[in-house]
Amino acid sequence: MELDWMVGEITLLLRKLRIDSSTVIWFASDNGPSLTRHERGGCAGPLRCGKGTTWEGGVRVPLASPPGRTNGLVSSLDILPTLAALTNANTSSLTLDGVDVSSLLWSPDNKSPREMFPVYSEGPARATDPYAVTDGKFKAHFFTKGSDLSDASNYDPMCPQRHPLTRHDPPLLFDIQQDPGERYNLANDTLYQPVLEALTKWRNEHIANVTWMPPRTRALDAHAQPCCTTPSCNPFPGCCDCPRAALNPLERLDVSKPKQKSRHHEPMN
Repeated sequence: MELDWMVGEITLLLRKLRIDSSTVIWFASDNGPSLTRHERGGCAGPLRCGKGTTWEGGVRVPLASPPGRTNGLVSSLDILPTLAALTNANTSSLTLDGVDVSSLLWSPDNKSPREMFPVYSEGPARATDPYAVTDGKFKAHFFTKGSDLSDASNYDPMCPQRHPLTRHDPPLLFDIQQDPGERYNLANDTLYQPVLEALTKWRNEHIANVTWMPPRTRALDAHAQPCCTTPSCNPFPGCCDCPRAALNPLERLDVSKPKQKSRHHEPMN
């Protein structure tokens, strides 16, 4: 509720300043709701499963406003190149996975510059990823796997962690515009075979052109996380637990306290 209020205050101010029609608001998330937290984790509505999965409930999030709605295929990877285009910034020296989708912001009926998009798992692996591929209307699942973030008591057997990594041959195929809940598999309908073949072909070409890189995050580096740097922190990372004492957070991070400047003026020569 607080987040909803904060966003509302921002949009209200833009309207008062009469700049709302020329302002782009980016509102996004890195994943769908954490269903295991129930009402505190959010709700996926009609979408299937939630955080930690490659179903629509795990990956579909709001992205941008001005007013309007588009079925064009857009990713959060597109934010940087789109903002660069809107501000006339030069990105020619950068290698970006995103594309400029500014044409969709004020003309939602325009065609997205994206042809298709790969949907990777939360722990990408060369042997299985991308789990799914979508062209914005159709989505093919080549692999599926449940997640502990999608609630162990979930009624849908595809969502919880107990659903193991499963290869689908033929892939599952859904029309996510007409069936956002991904309930009606179209893979066995001959009418949709050309769609499935196109998605499969694109996935194979994508895999052939992907260059795998080592992680750039420091998730397994104890010094990059608070309350993990003491010698007694073992086993890592389960030992990273900050006590609730009212301590200086800098001390917990092993950062020396900065020296305070004197409140008195230095004598002038």
